[in-house]
Amino acid sequence: MMNIKVRDGFTLIEVLLALLVTGTVLVPLFFLYNNVVHHVAGRSYQMQSMFISKQFLFTARKQAGTERTFELQEYDQEHDMRLQYSRIMIGEQSAFAPYQMMKEVVTVTWKQFGQTKQEQLVAYMYAPKPPEKKTEGAT
Repeated sequence: MMNIKVRDGFTLIEVLLALLVTGTVLVPLFFLYNNVVHHVAGRSYQMQSMFISKQFLFTARKQAGTERTFELQEYDQEHDMRLQYSRIMIGEQSAFAPYQMMKEVVTVTWKQFGQTKQEQLVAYMYAPKPPEKKTEGAT
C-alpha cells in the first residue's frame, strides 16, 4: 500500500516568501505616493499664491494711487501671506521718450511645511504721455 499525502494550503515558508515579495514591491510605492502628494500640495500652494498675488496687483494699482510701495498682510486658514507691491519708474520722460515705463513687483512670502517660501510676480506697464491740449488763442 502506498502512502499518498494530500496537501491542502501553503507551507509557512511559502507564505513568508510571498509576504517578503509583496512587501518589497509595496513599500517603495507607499514612499513614492507620499512624495508625490507632498510635491502636489507644494505646487498647489505656489499656484494659489500666484493667483492671490495677481489679484493683489490689480487691487494695489487702484489703492496705491501715487504711492510707490504698498503692503498687505493676509492671514487665512491655509496661508500666512505677506504681499508687497512696489512700482518703479523706468527712464525719464523727455521729448524723445514721451512715455513712462513702470515695473510693478508683487512679492509673496508664505510658510509651507515649516519653510518660508517666496515668489515674485513682475509686471511691466506702459503709460503713454497724455496728449497736450491746444489753446485756441495761439496763432
